[in-house]
Amino acid sequence: MPSAFNRMDDECRSLQGRCQKINLLEPTNNPLVGGIRVSILRIIRLIWLIIFPIERQVPSRGRQDTFVVTVNGRRSPHAADLSKVKSYRDSDVLRIHKLTAPVCLDTGISDQFFNDSPINLHRDEYGRYVLLQPGVRACTAAVTAMMILDSGKQCDISALRTRNIGTERLMVSDLQRAGLTPLVSLPKSRDELRSMIVNHGSAIVSVNSGNGGHVILVDEISRDTAKIRDPFHGWSITIPLSSLSLQAPIIQIQKS
Repeated sequence: MPSAFNRMDDECRSLQGRCQKINLLEPTNNPLVGGIRVSILRIIRLIWLIIFPIERQVPSRGRQDTFVVTVNGRRSPHAADLSKVKSYRDSDVLRIHKLTAPVCLDTGISDQFFNDSPINLHRDEYGRYVLLQPGVRACTAAVTAMMILDSGKQCDISALRTRNIGTERLMVSDLQRAGLTPLVSLPKSRDELRSMIVNHGSAIVSVNSGNGGHVILVDEISRDTAKIRDPFHGWSITIPLSSLSLQAPIIQIQKS
């Protein structure tokens, strides 16, 4: 999935290195020159994304999704083409981190009533667990499952399969049932969030990433970027820090 995109990233880095060698990107105090350089690199990146749009996984419609009954049978209210739904725009994705081969957590049920997709588990290049949420509105169960697995505990497959929208209380309950101590706090800034992540590890953060109400895991914040795990696409990526919104209290695991 990330091969073409990461190839673009590598090519941009290579281009930047070649430009530096001929002094085209030599450090400058001139804001106009600096702005032109940044704009050129952004244009190159946007052109590449038009030619090679990022391939994404999307959740399947599972047993937990709300259905309405029509004369032709059941139909999901999320009947739109999910392949066109994006959590974060292509231009927000700075890097897609490599994942290990999948390990199947649960094969699910496929019969006249249900058509579950397997729940596959990966690790990213930093050793953190990554999974695709097994339903359109199962993000709250997916982020707690990843956090629980990161802590060496067993996640609740039933919660993953049956969650249809969730709340802060439900996510706290997921962690408590796994034997962990949740820490709920409300950072007032991204700098405060960075400090909390340094002290207590990854945080569940509510965001508006383009696909409605959603939660992700924020693993690391640097000066201008953030490493996140987004269950809607089942990937680990780096995004601009400016694209990370803070909309509600965050949830972490209390370190002893």
